[in-house]
Amino acid sequence: MIPLFYAGIITFFTSFSISNLITREYLRYNYDKKLKEELYKKKSLVNFNKYIRVKEIPSIIDLSSNSVSELWYNKDDYELFKKEHILINKFKYIK
Repeated sequence: MIPLFYAGIITFFTSFSISNLITREYLRYNYDKKLKEELYKKKSLVNFNKYIRVKEIPSIIDLSSNSVSELWYNKDDYELFKKEHILINKFKYIK
């Protein structure tokens, strides 16, 4: 009688764990499939170029002072950007 009881318990847990495993994997597969379809269905607004372009920036030692000023923004440029940004945002909402 006891071996039959153990066999019943083992059978119950085995069938439960197998059905749980199959159901979980089936649901995960369907979820992943649906997620991939949604991701690839949306058209991206960003288009990537297949070719890579690199611009080499020379060392600061190799640059003249005029070249450095053309390459980097200075304080006056920053102030100009800030004023333009404020003006654009101020008149953006007025219609």
